Amino acid sequence: MSTQETVRQHADEVEGSEALRIDAEKASQLVDALNTDLASTYVLYHQLKKHHWNVEGAEFRDLHLFLGEAAEDAEEFADELAERVQALGGVPMAGMTSLDEHAPVEAEDEDV
Repeated sequence: MSTQETVRQHADEVEGSEALRIDAEKASQLVDALNTDLASTYVLYHQLKKHHWNVEGAEFRDLHLFLGEAAEDAEEFADELAERVQALGGVPMAGMTSLDEHAPVEAEDEDV
């Protein structure tokens, strides 16, 4: 039994923006900007989780809760950004390589 991979839409394509009455070029620009924001938000999310997991000391509880809530907020915002990219006819970035390449901020390394 063989499986054939079917690609519905390539990541660099914007389709269906005319249904929203948005010029295809403008929709593409919006998708690019939103995907950059999405990549930045995922970097932020992972940094918040890193510090949430590694916080220590007298302020542990308050910082742990704060960082956990901030990470949840970042995750929710990333979801909203991805849904807007999809609504504009684009493909939300999801792969770690794409996210890393498009985020204007660099993630910290693994050291704590």
